[in-house]
Amino acid sequence: MRDSRAPSSTEQFVQRFKRQLYRLVTFFAFLVCLMGALYSQAHPLAYGIMGTLFLGSHLYLTVFPNPNLPRAEGVNLFLGTLLTLYQLYTGIFWKPVALEGYWVLFTMTSLSVLAFSYQRALQVIVLQGTLGLLTPWGADLLHHQFNANDRLYLISMQVLVLAAMSLQSAVAWFKEQFYTAETHRQVLEQQAWTDPLTGLHNRRSTLRTLKEALQRPRTATVILLDIDHFKSINDRFGHNTGDEVLRGVARLLHLKVRGEDHVGRWGGEEFLLILPNTCLQDALLVAEKIHEALQEHPFETVGQVTASLGVATHQASESVQDWVNRADQALYQSKQTGRNRVSAHPFQTS
Repeated sequence: MRDSRAPSSTEQFVQRFKRQLYRLVTFFAFLVCLMGALYSQAHPLAYGIMGTLFLGSHLYLTVFPNPNLPRAEGVNLFLGTLLTLYQLYTGIFWKPVALEGYWVLFTMTSLSVLAFSYQRALQVIVLQGTLGLLTPWGADLLHHQFNANDRLYLISMQVLVLAAMSLQSAVAWFKEQFYTAETHRQVLEQQAWTDPLTGLHNRRSTLRTLKEALQRPRTATVILLDIDHFKSINDRFGHNTGDEVLRGVARLLHLKVRGEDHVGRWGGEEFLLILPNTCLQDALLVAEKIHEALQEHPFETVGQVTASLGVATHQASESVQDWVNRADQALYQSKQTGRNRVSAHPFQTS
């Protein structure tokens, strides 16, 4: 059964990608700050402080198994913004004007494009871009450090910054479109292979797994389960209660199998379990555990629900249809001998 609250494969990939990206960026930022602390004439102490903070962030992302990524995002953005503004502010006092802060600005906005949604990336680009563009002019208004050449140089640099941020905004938009389309594709794919009522694999998915089982060299066994007197449950208690019974049985089946086993809704009140690498006798033990668990499990409104089960192990050169038909024959044997029991093909009943 699939948990709708569990993260999708795309979301899991994004989280893993973000963590690796932040580790790489924080380590690179630490190296840049280390070089600045050793060789910068403008602000070595600021580089040293920032480098220490970036190193701490990198260690946090590396050492802890489940780091708080949103918090790491906020801290690293704050550090990068602080370093950028400090560099741009102090850069006006150097001749020629030192605008190395724009490289940090470009790094931070590029990181936002890679890691954030389009709206958040756009917010970061606009905020940091605005602060980056206005800071040198604001500092000059306070200290009157620019000459005509400095202003021309700053304007030319800021034109390039604006062009780069425009390109980043476009890349962020295209990335968002791709992510949205991929997420939608995965949702449709899951719907195509999942039974909407129980959350189990549907018949189409189960048929695919049966065909895949034929390609493997090891023995596989199927268990076909049919809820006894299910029509009378619907007639007596209503279809909503019948649906709850189906969901309850699905949850119980999911708890009683291994992670490698396949549990699917075959149709109506029938469920099909595919047990790879399992011989007939081991599969009968699994079927008995399911049979006993159903007998011991009280269902709300209905009370006790029983089921008949048929078990069949795949035989050499046998088709999927013949394999499932033998499990169906074993199930029929359980029905004919009184229901609420397990039978196997070749016939043996318990």
